[in-house]
Amino acid sequence: MPAGGEQLLTLTLDLSSAFGTGRQADEASFSVELVPVVTNGPSYQGWKVHGFVRRPVTFEPQQLRIETSRGGKPAEARVAVRSQVPLTQASVHAPSSHFSEVRLIKSDESRGEYQLAIRTVARIEVGTHRAEVSISPVEKGRDVQARLPVVIAVVGPVTAAPGELSFGAVKRGERRAETLLLEARDSEHHFRITEVRETGGTRAWSGDGETLSSSHRVFVETAYKTAGSQAGSVEIETEDAAGERFTLVIPLRAYVLDLPAVSTERTPVVAPKPDSSPLPERRDDSR
Repeated sequence: MPAGGEQLLTLTLDLSSAFGTGRQADEASFSVELVPVVTNGPSYQGWKVHGFVRRPVTFEPQQLRIETSRGGKPAEARVAVRSQVPLTQASVHAPSSHFSEVRLIKSDESRGEYQLAIRTVARIEVGTHRAEVSISPVEKGRDVQARLPVVIAVVGPVTAAPGELSFGAVKRGERRAETLLLEARDSEHHFRITEVRETGGTRAWSGDGETLSSSHRVFVETAYKTAGSQAGSVEIETEDAAGERFTLVIPLRAYVLDLPAVSTERTPVVAPKPDSSPLPERRDDSR
């Protein structure tokens, strides 16, 4: 470029990595400095270009957590979506088999506001499952994909209270009894108790477990014969009307003192029987 001349410069910025790896912010700042270099000439201050870059599509919350129970009603959730680009031709992807429906709903398209409606299937195995829902809008001929992480926490259909039995310090051979209350998380879900299994030193049973109901009671009785720390469990197997089975495991703990249990039963006092032998004859010495 000759002295005193002018040159038009075109600046192209690649802002695809402005957020870095794993960054969850919806907005990030950027800054670029342009400094002209003149051979054998003075140094110049140059120019600084700075600003902010926004994600084309954002979710609120940024990660969705769904809590449901196995065998219960399908869980439903909605996520707010804000978009800097039109989503008229956007496609929604949910490859996980845990979803029965995922759709994008318009709230205020002129302001870029939408909702993502998510519905799970009815029966998912107990545990924590991770999935992903993505939205792919079309922006200036390029595919820009926004991903929403989804965590599905599935618990059992039946709960037990208390969830753990601690008998504390007991004497060797001493009998202690507790009651467990089993309830369905969904009041419309009825179940029966098919089997109760216990470990040594413990006896457990249910009085009404054979009938279908939304709640049952299980009685637990202990009489440990060995001193020291004791740990065990009671396993309760349930079955609902559809034949789905679920097993609860209730931990048991106790510390057995090396002292014999004192019986609280009173020993009856037996009165001595009257002597039925004839009385000896009295001598008459008056004669």
